[in-house]
Amino acid sequence: MLFLAHTLTSCIRMAKLLVAFCKDNPRVLPRAGRGFPATHILPLKILVAHAATESFKLAFAPMCQTFAAPLVIGQLFGFKGLMMLVSGGNSVCFSLNMFLINTGQAWDAARKYILFGMLVDAQGEPVGPESEVYDTLGIGEQIGGPLEGP
Repeated sequence: MLFLAHTLTSCIRMAKLLVAFCKDNPRVLPRAGRGFPATHILPLKILVAHAATESFKLAFAPMCQTFAAPLVIGQLFGFKGLMMLVSGGNSVCFSLNMFLINTGQAWDAARKYILFGMLVDAQGEPVGPESEVYDTLGIGEQIGGPLEGP
């Protein structure tokens, strides 16, 4: 559980660092006076270099815990303790898998709920696929879609 907590906090911290980097660094803005691909190539190189460096720094603690946990548990509690650690890890991974699948399905279901005209606004009018809410859920479905699984 500690590994999961560190991983989630690292992901959140990474998102905050990228937002702060983009706000404070004018070099990541698209360059004016050029066509589309050329406007974004240099800013993306800068952003990817920063993201790679920061993500390695943030992934170091969870990675060390992944390597150290079986060694420490095995030394403290022996073979049975190590088997309990593996069993608990499998249970946590299965639970996380189910959570992510349900999250992906929730985005899909919310978008279909609007698509079929079942969502109504404050005036009682149905919210349809031409609304901003539907477009926003489209972005959410693109993020949650890979979580649905095969």
